[in-house]
Amino acid sequence: MPTLTPSPSLAQLPLPGWLRGLYWSCLFLLVPGMLLRLPVGGAGVLLVDLYAPVVLGLWGLYRFSFHRQWPSLPLVAPVLLFCLLGTASLFLRAGDVLTPSTLALSWFFVVRLLYFTGFALFSYDLFARPPYGPQRFLRGLSLIAGLVLLGGVIQFYLYPDLSAISKEGQWDPHIGRLLGTWMDPNFIGGFIGLLLPVWCGWWYDSLHLHTTKVPHQLPRLVLFLPALLGLGALCLFLTYSRSGYLAALVGLAVFFLVRDRRMLFIGALIVSLAITATPRVQQRLLQLSGTVKALILRDTDEIDPTASLRLQSWRRSLRLGAQRPLLGVGYNSYRYHAADAGIVDGNYFSSGGSDSTLLTVFVTTGLLGLSVFLWLLWRLWWGAFVGYLSRQSSVSLGLSCGLLSLLVHSQFVNSLLYPFITLTLFSLAGALTPNPLNS
Repeated sequence: MPTLTPSPSLAQLPLPGWLRGLYWSCLFLLVPGMLLRLPVGGAGVLLVDLYAPVVLGLWGLYRFSFHRQWPSLPLVAPVLLFCLLGTASLFLRAGDVLTPSTLALSWFFVVRLLYFTGFALFSYDLFARPPYGPQRFLRGLSLIAGLVLLGGVIQFYLYPDLSAISKEGQWDPHIGRLLGTWMDPNFIGGFIGLLLPVWCGWWYDSLHLHTTKVPHQLPRLVLFLPALLGLGALCLFLTYSRSGYLAALVGLAVFFLVRDRRMLFIGALIVSLAITATPRVQQRLLQLSGTVKALILRDTDEIDPTASLRLQSWRRSLRLGAQRPLLGVGYNSYRYHAADAGIVDGNYFSSGGSDSTLLTVFVTTGLLGLSVFLWLLWRLWWGAFVGYLSRQSSVSLGLSCGLLSLLVHSQFVNSLLYPFITLTLFSLAGALTPNPLNS
């Protein structure tokens, strides 16, 4: 008698197409970026803040209907603990300077971190099931990222001066730099620094797949991935962001040091040629050199204005954090406490945090919150690196190096708490986590 193959349960089947469509429509909101932002209380609510909870709610209802065992990821426990500490710090200090409306707006950012975590679980659930997998996710995310970068190129060449719009929207004016729809070259630089090692890892995995299993997939990737890497490098170059340059350099250097040391020489040659050919990059790097000498060697006072403002932000943040070292002044209430102390103008978008993510976390949630936040970063990094060690997955190595890049970047810009970067990072962490269903 023929052997009957049991039908898979609903929990083992791929999620329906309408849920996949909602997932991609949510990630697509990276493309319009800050253009779809409602200014509220000096901060703002993004369209993704309103749309993502609806998408996650529909996914949760569907999954609960057919499979009551929820997926789990290493980032869930530290995020939940951090949100508890953030809520406690916020309500303990609520009476200091916060009104009911600013308290609600500050606590909303706890909700934002929770739904980003839910989106990581959604990514894990969606791309852990055959026939879908990390390759499908990487193609979709890369197309969306490519549109973000192409929008930046269009802005750079057609609208290089957005100072009038910047003043109206309370953004920092950046003239002659690639801003895209995110309205800030530094955040675009951090985004590229996160993705470049991931794309390099995808390239190595694709080459391995071609030589061992599926040779017919290579021709499309031969065109797509180098073009994507070239676009990313060009856009990073045009941001003229020193924090972006340094972050990408660290991430790619660690990646190639582990994966392919021959590329270090080629990369150094390309970087040297790019610096030699562009006077503006030389000027930016000379300013950085003067700042480093002034801070470390103390043989000059050549601190450029941007670095000087950043140093002031760090010092003032440390003084503010020292007033409440254990639990901080309240999660995401930096704007209001710093404005009350005369450190910032609370009406500006950039006053929402210090020019460093770790400093912002320390000021707002204290040493307890900072410890849990570092635990979260460790679990994200270790989960990706274990994926490389256990499966020899170069794209997992790329994610771990991209996180290192982002960690370096976040010491100069509050990038780890920037919503579009956090959404991208958590989506990557969820989609690239190994799952028995795909083994």
